[in-house]
Amino acid sequence: MTWVRDLIRASGLYLIVFATGAAFVLGSYRIDHHSFWHHFTRDIGIACLVAFIVIVTIEQRQRREQNQEIRRFLSETHEHLFSTILGVEFPGEVWKLLVQKVMKEKFFRKDTHVFYKLSDPAEPRQIGGIDVVTIQQVTSMEVVNLTGDRVVFPARFFVERLQGPDHQPVLDRKPDIEVSVDGIAIAQSEMKAREPVGKSDEIYNLYEFDVEIGKDDSKIVKMRDYPRDKLVVDSEMWRSVYVCDGLFISITFPDTLEVDIDAIHPDPIEILYRSDTMITARIERPLLPHNGVAFWWSRRAAVAAPAAREPEEAAAP
Repeated sequence: MTWVRDLIRASGLYLIVFATGAAFVLGSYRIDHHSFWHHFTRDIGIACLVAFIVIVTIEQRQRREQNQEIRRFLSETHEHLFSTILGVEFPGEVWKLLVQKVMKEKFFRKDTHVFYKLSDPAEPRQIGGIDVVTIQQVTSMEVVNLTGDRVVFPARFFVERLQGPDHQPVLDRKPDIEVSVDGIAIAQSEMKAREPVGKSDEIYNLYEFDVEIGKDDSKIVKMRDYPRDKLVVDSEMWRSVYVCDGLFISITFPDTLEVDIDAIHPDPIEILYRSDTMITARIERPLLPHNGVAFWWSRRAAVAAPAAREPEEAAAP
């Protein structure tokens, strides 16, 4: 590359100036200290060394300023890249969010599979006068380290507390969860139960476990919660915390429930299979943070049996 050759050539010239100055200074001590040539040779050497120091100082300052200018230019270029390509002027805050949440992210999730199971409880019960069903979730993913260093991935698992008709938590029991990394179960004593940090978090229990991932490595993380109560007319959302390459979801349910699903994503969800007791679907393209799916259910309306027909009277002869 031209700039590399220029840098090597310039560095060689600087070394020549330094070597010349050092040679003149050292050589002056071989000449009689009282002679004219001693002082002349020494002064030339000192001048070369001073010139070397000045040149290197100026070069470093110019290079630093040039690097700052290049970084500023690249930052502006990146910020206006989409505007230039698409012809649309994006607000600066949009670009900052994209850089912070996507381009500077340390992790990427692959092969994200989510499984839900809705069931009728063994013993029918109600909360706030409304029938209850149980729900259980299993999430599996491959977490890839995008950095060149060993990093810690915070495996976070949000469990929604039961909501009553007044939209207030009526059951504050924190359900147990199971976590495994590359097939090795993690002791529940190692799980950290974080307290809600805001008003919107009061309806969730948040669990977190730190997973160490080596340089250019990945880990298979699997999380399962124990069955928890939901209302018979209710909904559930699954959203991605990090960017992932897509999503596969499967929901099983009794034939007494009617279930539907939609994507929290610019693309519509693709239904792969649907029956009276199962839905499998996917989002093929990547999900950004907080993209995901929402599904809802209600008691299936009973289908009335057709009325028996009255026997027709025989026609009179």
